[in-house]
Amino acid sequence: AQRADKELAAQPAMRAEIEGTIADSYASIGEYAMADAHYAQAVDAARSSGDGPALRARLTARAATNLNNQNRAKEALPLAKQAFSLAQALPEDNPDRLDVESALAFAETQSGLAETARARYQRVLALQRRVVGDDNSATLATLSGLASVDTDLAHLDEARPLLEELVERNRRLHGEENSGTLSAVNSLAIVAAMQNRFADAEALLAPQMPIYERVFGKDHPLTLRAVSNLGSFIRQQGRNEEARPYYERTVALAEKLYGPTNPTTVLARSNLSLLLRDAGDLT
Repeated sequence: AQRADKELAAQPAMRAEIEGTIADSYASIGEYAMADAHYAQAVDAARSSGDGPALRARLTARAATNLNNQNRAKEALPLAKQAFSLAQALPEDNPDRLDVESALAFAETQSGLAETARARYQRVLALQRRVVGDDNSATLATLSGLASVDTDLAHLDEARPLLEELVERNRRLHGEENSGTLSAVNSLAIVAAMQNRFADAEALLAPQMPIYERVFGKDHPLTLRAVSNLGSFIRQQGRNEEARPYYERTVALAEKLYGPTNPTTVLARSNLSLLLRDAGDLT
């Protein structure tokens, strides 16, 4: 990363690819701010390369997805639309165009356009399965997106088999400790909880906790999400005392990561208060 701007100054297309890979790596472990900087450099290099629209469109779309991962949907949707505008110069079944359109569907989902996104995901997924195959990383990203929007729209019977497929493919292709595998298992557990299958949700997520702590660390936002979800699944089964350490850890970690007034921290405190009330601890 430190050498790319100097050593590849005369090869902007190559630099764009490398900066994009670096950005993807940071994004995959939740280091979104670092990813932002490298996506910006990748897009600039692609713009100066003089190549066709495919590379620039693909990198712009990934930059938009990274913004969405930071809850910056208002910035992400225009950027995703810009990426798709570039990609429309490509054939409808071109893999790069499909990848970019999938990123646009994700941006639409994050902007509250769930039905629009769902239709787009369904169309793109069918083409990707045919053009690049079921195990391709772009296909898996679209599969994940469709499962997510189905979950948001409470199409849980449709979301569940998509997530089961996603878990199976990620485990087989990338292993148990891959970030995609962990995310898919977490999403499947959430669907189980939404169907009031809290014991199933706990059974899915509990074995993942040591992996989160080993891969991301104990003080990472993705670990916070897993701790919070697992505590909720346990509490929903009436086991308040077992859930309490998870709720207390969620509050402490949210305060450390985001500060005392952040909405995530405020919600965590509220949830802990409710648990203490239900457990009879009113002090």
